Amino acid sequence: MHSRLAESIQFVQDLLAIVFVIAVAVETVTPGSVAVAVGSGIAVLVAGVLVNRLLFDRLGRLAGGSDELMIVSVVALLVAFLATAEFAGVSIVVGAFAAGLAVRGDRAEYIGVMNGIDSITTFFAAVFFMTVGGLVAVPTPTVLLTAGVLVLLTAIVKPAVTIIVASYRGYTDRSAVLTGLSLDQVSEFALIIAIEALLLGLLLQSVFDAIILAAAVTMISSTLTSRHSQWCYRLLVESGVVQHRHESVDNRSSVPETLSDHVVIVGFGRRGQQLADRCEALGQPVVVIENDPALLEQLESTPAYVFGDAMEPYVREKAAIDTATLVISTIDFTPLSEQLLTVDDDVDLILRAERIADARRLLESGALYVAVPNVLAAERLVELTEELLAGDRSPRELRTAHREQLTADRPPESGRN
Repeated sequence: MHSRLAESIQFVQDLLAIVFVIAVAVETVTPGSVAVAVGSGIAVLVAGVLVNRLLFDRLGRLAGGSDELMIVSVVALLVAFLATAEFAGVSIVVGAFAAGLAVRGDRAEYIGVMNGIDSITTFFAAVFFMTVGGLVAVPTPTVLLTAGVLVLLTAIVKPAVTIIVASYRGYTDRSAVLTGLSLDQVSEFALIIAIEALLLGLLLQSVFDAIILAAAVTMISSTLTSRHSQWCYRLLVESGVVQHRHESVDNRSSVPETLSDHVVIVGFGRRGQQLADRCEALGQPVVVIENDPALLEQLESTPAYVFGDAMEPYVREKAAIDTATLVISTIDFTPLSEQLLTVDDDVDLILRAERIADARRLLESGALYVAVPNVLAAERLVELTEELLAGDRSPRELRTAHREQLTADRPPESGRN
C-alpha cells in the first residue's frame, strides 16, 4: 500500500514540477506568455494520455508480439514527443514526461517491454547519478548551511508532514510511516528546475551548489532509509513518536465477536478472492485481511474482513488469527511471513515465496506449506501433459476449459495480490 501511495504522491509532485519547468523556461514573463506556455505543455501531456488510451495497444498488435519491435516503438514515441515539445516551444522535459504517460505500464501484458525499459532506465540512472556527483563542488560555509536546511526540509520535515497527513486520511501507521520514508529525497525534477533556472540566470551559483549537495546527500540517506525502513518504523513506534491508533481499522472492519476454527486469508487480490470463494462454497468461515482501498468495496461483500495492514499486531488480533484453524498468505513479503510464523503453534500456515530457498527456510521455521508460483505452474503443466498423452482429455476440451478459466479468472482492476 505504501508503495502505491508514494507513487501517487510523486506523480502529483512531478505534475507540479512540470508546471514549474514550463514557467521557468518562459523567456518573457507575462501573463499571456505563461498561459500560452502552460497551455502548450498541457496539450503535449494530453497527447501522451491519448496515445496511451487509443494507440499503444494498436502498436502492440502491429508489433506482432515482438518485444524488440515494441521497445523500438517506445523509443520512437520518446523521440516523437521530444520533437513535439520542441515544436510547441516547451521544455523537452515535458515531452519526455508525456512519452512516459504514453507507454502502457501493464507488466502482465507487456512484461518484455517493461523489462527492456527497466534495463534502459538502470543505465541512464547510473549516468544521472554520476552527473550529479560531478556537479558537486567544494562547499563554502554558506553552501553548507543552505544545503543543511534543504536536507532538513527534505529528509525530516517532508516525511513528517506526509506521515501526519496520511494518518489523518485514515491510513495505518505503518503505511503512513513507510510512505513518508519513501519521499525523503530531492527529486530529479528539482534538479532539472535548478539547472533551467541557473542557465537563465534566475538562480545564484551558491544556491545551485547547495541544491546539488543536498540532492547527493539525500540520495545516499534515502537508500539507507529504504533498506532499513522496517527498522525505522519499529524505532519510531518503540520511542513513542508514532502512536498506534486503531479507530480506522475498527471502523473499516467487520468481524463476528465469537469466531474460532476459521480460515484467515491475507490479501484479497485474485488468489485471495478465489480462496475465499472456495472456502465459502465448502461452508468454512473465513476472515480476509486487506489494506488496499481499491479493493475495499469488494472486501465489504465478504462475510468477515479486516481492513488493515497484516504487519500490525492489532490487525492480526482483530482477525482472531490465534484461534484460526488455517492461515493462508497470498503475499510474497518475507517480513510478513516471519510475523505470521509467530502465531500459535496450533495454527497451520500456508505462505508464499518466489524463491525455492526462501520456501525451504519458511518450511523449516514452521510453515505447513509454502506456495512457489513457478513450482506450482510446472506441476500443473506436467499434469496437463499427462492428461493429454493418456487421452483423459482431448486438445479441444483442454483449450475450451482453459479459455473459460481465463475469461472467468480476470484479475481485479487494481491491487497488488
